Amino acid sequence: MARGGFMMSTTGLCTFRLGGILLGLPVSDVQEIVRASAITPVPLAPPLVRGLVNLRGQVLPALDLRWRLGMDRAGREPGIHVILSRDGELISLPVDSIDDVLSLGSDRRLPPPETLHRPLREACLAAWDLIDELLLELDPERLLGLREGDTVSAEQAGGRS
Repeated sequence: MARGGFMMSTTGLCTFRLGGILLGLPVSDVQEIVRASAITPVPLAPPLVRGLVNLRGQVLPALDLRWRLGMDRAGREPGIHVILSRDGELISLPVDSIDDVLSLGSDRRLPPPETLHRPLREACLAAWDLIDELLLELDPERLLGLREGDTVSAEQAGGRS
């Protein structure tokens, strides 16, 4: 796709809603989307870990995105799980609903708005102008609070793989 003689790069995002906000993760980091699975609470787990889910016999940590992004934790139970793949580990991100997979041109990319509250702004890599709505792209590493070599595994969350 060329515009003004320059090649425009595109970004693929898997989009979903959480608390009415349109969010997205790079398609390359999303392994799959699954319908609601029961979340088993883990006593004494850190607040980021909502519990554990069983995905076809594999136990995965389910992270509390509402807590991580500084959102109100009250709300309906998540109906969908975005399964994120990071360095060979699978992590469940319970969300309210899935929207679509979008391929967006770099001309629509904006910096994250300064007006976002701090936890959301810190996890946000970019904002995308969708004409009628703003899409916030989450950075998986920032979102998970991971640094090089760190992971959140089911074992650390209290389960066994």
